[in-house]
Amino acid sequence: DRVKHSSTGYAVLEGNTLYTGAAGYERARLNPRRTYDRFWSQLDQQPLGRAAGDAQSHADLAYFHLRDIWNAVSQESDNAVKGVIFAVPPDFGKPQLALLLGIAQSLEIPVAGLIASAERC
Repeated sequence: DRVKHSSTGYAVLEGNTLYTGAAGYERARLNPRRTYDRFWSQLDQQPLGRAAGDAQSHADLAYFHLRDIWNAVSQESDNAVKGVIFAVPPDFGKPQLALLLGIAQSLEIPVAGLIASAERC
């Protein structure tokens, strides 16, 4: 049972709710000042320049986005997911890879491997 899932790298804060992926993308045009679309390409733990609810850094935004993706993948699969392979940008360095793997570990995502995607963030 293989599940392939992708999600647009958007997060939009409306009130106290952070919308990620397609839901964030749909709201981005209406709320550009509360839109974050570079958190994957700037994956770090530096404080955000403006408030984003519970998210204090790009890594936090990535956490919430990956959490939503993982919830969707878990619902799409008939069986327990045994391993996830992340397609990561070829320009991701060790710090970004470490953050991604740490986020995945905190979400209890079973990472089976990483591959370089053809696209940059």
